[in-house]
Amino acid sequence: MRALGILKMTNLLIFVDSERPDTYLNSIIYNMRTKSIRKVTFVHVSDFVNSPSHQSKRGLASRTLASVRKMIELLARHGKYIHQNGKLVILDEKNGILSNNEVREFYSQTEEASTAYESEDISYKDLRQYVQDFIKNNKEYVIDVTGLRKIFLGDLTALGLVDGVSGLYTFDLIKKADYSNPWKNLLHDLDRSSHLCYEYVNVLETKIFSECSRAVFIRSPRFKYAFFLVVAFIALGIGLNAYCGLDSNISKWINVISQFATLAALFFVFFPPRNI
Repeated sequence: MRALGILKMTNLLIFVDSERPDTYLNSIIYNMRTKSIRKVTFVHVSDFVNSPSHQSKRGLASRTLASVRKMIELLARHGKYIHQNGKLVILDEKNGILSNNEVREFYSQTEEASTAYESEDISYKDLRQYVQDFIKNNKEYVIDVTGLRKIFLGDLTALGLVDGVSGLYTFDLIKKADYSNPWKNLLHDLDRSSHLCYEYVNVLETKIFSECSRAVFIRSPRFKYAFFLVVAFIALGIGLNAYCGLDSNISKWINVISQFATLAALFFVFFPPRNI
């Protein structure tokens, strides 16, 4: 059992585009078992103008959330998995690694947690502002894109470059998915396997993304203005030294400011902020 009192309260934002609860269940359970989750929000993005096939599905977020919570309840109270066809499967040693009691215990921690749940449907045109407000209002957060349509992933990656999104997480199933026995793809079975079956990864923590983030900052107008300002201070310092002498108080202050500006510019080259 984790010590909730020493963990920071975290808000979990999950993007959804399918009503199949399995897609999001592992992400919720993983975060609930590793962090102190205060609130879980399901968000569905609609009205994507560049995709005629993407029709508006109002209410999808709330329906999916209800399905996921129902699944958690069945697993925690009865150790049962509800199949897509509506059939209930009792989970025990016959069709998994854990006993029925162990399955119920595994999920009961999530069901019993005092976590708030919300759902929202937003328009694509409001996506950027929605994410900006979310990271502004939540010091500790996780944005889960496991079930996000790939067409939106580029948008959120761009927000990671320019708007300060620190992480986009996805539940990455490493083993081959078992679609004939879908309950074997759930976390309780994956977690007790003798080999690594999954990873929960931040797709923004890659070498290429870090290099691109730095390049975007260096090429941004703000950096260029800062660079010219540093050059101007250095030139001013040289000119004042020549005119007033090195012992002049004005020259000393200009030299100090120039050195500080140079160091600051070098620091931001190697450690650029994302919200530039």
